[in-house]
This record gives sequence, C-alpha cells and structure tokens, in this order.
Amino acid sequence: MSEPSAPGSEGLTVTLADAHGLLSISNAFGATVTGGGTTSVTIAGTFNQVDDALTTLADTDSFNGTDTISVGATDQFGNTPSVAGAIAVTVNGLPVIAAPTSVTASLGHATPIAGVSVSETGSTSADSFTVTLGDTNGLLSVGGGSGASITGQGTAALSISGSLSQVNTALGTLSDTDSVLASDTITIHASDATLGSNAAPTTIAVNLGNGPVIGAPAGGATLGVGKQGSIPGVTLTESGAPSAETFAMTLTDTHGLLAASAAGGGTVSGSGTTSLSLGGSILALVLPARGGSHPD
Repeated sequence: MSEPSAPGSEGLTVTLADAHGLLSISNAFGATVTGGGTTSVTIAGTFNQVDDALTTLADTDSFNGTDTISVGATDQFGNTPSVAGAIAVTVNGLPVIAAPTSVTASLGHATPIAGVSVSETGSTSADSFTVTLGDTNGLLSVGGGSGASITGQGTAALSISGSLSQVNTALGTLSDTDSVLASDTITIHASDATLGSNAAPTTIAVNLGNGPVIGAPAGGATLGVGKQGSIPGVTLTESGAPSAETFAMTLTDTHGLLAASAAGGGTVSGSGTTSLSLGGSILALVLPARGGSHPD
C-alpha cells in the first residue's frame, strides 16, 4: 500500500473481501486486525504497520476454480484510491492419483505397472510434485529420460520429484520385481510441493504367479504304429494366474505328428506336424493339450 508523500506514521485502514476464501493475517505488526479467518478482514494502523501486516496475508479456499479478493483503503483524512484493488486467485484442486486396483506379476521378473498417474486441476505449470511409492515385498523401478529426480531406484521405497509432466512420464515406466511368492501391496502418495497439498493415498494389490508348471502322464503313452491316439494327462498350471492371463505352449515330437483342435478361444498352429503351438488362456491351452492326438 502506498501514498505519495504520506509519512509512515499516517493512519490507514485497509479492507479485504474474498468472494469464496477465508482471509487471515498471521502477524499484525502492531495494527488492529478484525475478521481474521473470515471472508472479510479489516486492518487498521499506521501505513508502516498495515503494510507489514499485509505481507502475512493468507487465503484459504475450500473449492477449486477462480476467486477474487477485493481491496479497499482509506487514510486518516478520508482519502481513498481512485481505482479499487482486486486480486485474481486461481485455486488448484488437490492432487489425484490414478492407479489400477490390482495387477498380476510374474515371480522373479520385472512387471510393468501400467496406468499410474497424477493429475491436478488448475494451473500446475510452475508447481513441483513428489510421488512416493512403497512396496511390501517387491522392488520398484522407473525408466530414465523423464527429467524427474529419482531416489530409491530398485528398492521397496521409490520417490519421484519434478514437474507434473516429468513425474507422469516416469510413472509411465514403473515396474515391480517380486522375488517371494507372498501377498504384495504397492502404496502410493502424491503431493504438490509448491502448494503444500496432498492427494489421498491409494494402493495396488499385486497378485503373483509362480510361473507355469507343465504336467505329463507319469507312465508315458502307448500308441500303435500309424494309428492316431490321444495323449491324456497333459496339464498346464500356475498358482495365482488370473483368468485373463495368456500363455503360450509348444509341443515337439521326435518322430510323430501332433494334432489338436482349438478350444476355449485358444489358438493352435502346426497341427499335423512335429511341432505344435498353442496360445490363449490357461484353460484354452490345457484343453487341446489334453485332447491332442499323436499318429506315429
């Protein structure tokens, strides 16, 4: 607040009105402050006191969007500004974490964790964000080249800091490597370090598969020469494998010709040759493998 030729001891009253937010002054510097914590605050004192108090002005908004603070002033002689003051305020929303509720990982392999990102409404170009991820059992990693600051790479506690774009680029390369077959959870926290706002944390349940296991008839199979015969007892299992997971299975024969028909949405290639390839869900693979024929 200024006035040409006004001494610092001249009396001044400033009124501030906020369309939506709550205004507060943390240090009055000897001025009299009324209405702190409301939408209308009055500061009265000398020019110097009021100016110093205004440096501690804070606005708390409970919604995201645009807001306006109107500023009026009157000196001890009744003089007022020729143009009323106004402060345009852009209110950002809280950071929001997007993540899948669950993922399926393969034991001992780096599994991409797709779909993790952070967003925030409002103006974020000048803001700095930090995302921290904690893993109960697995080791977390992200790729390079995002420009973000990464700490804890390849550990159970990963931190990513930078602009919103940098953080999301890094999160797009997130992977998890689990070496123990146990329940696992990834917990994610995010904050706008510039505005001091925090997102509600979220978790990802990691379902682990122990790798596919092939079963075959313990006693082998007996077939007649030149006769087609079925080979029952071929199985494919994996603990923790979800129904949507896909597998590939290859069967080769030293001398005979293998054949199978597609089932359950699976695919079969090489039927009638010495090398048979099956693809699809675990059920789709097991059905043709069990019903395969072997004309030697």
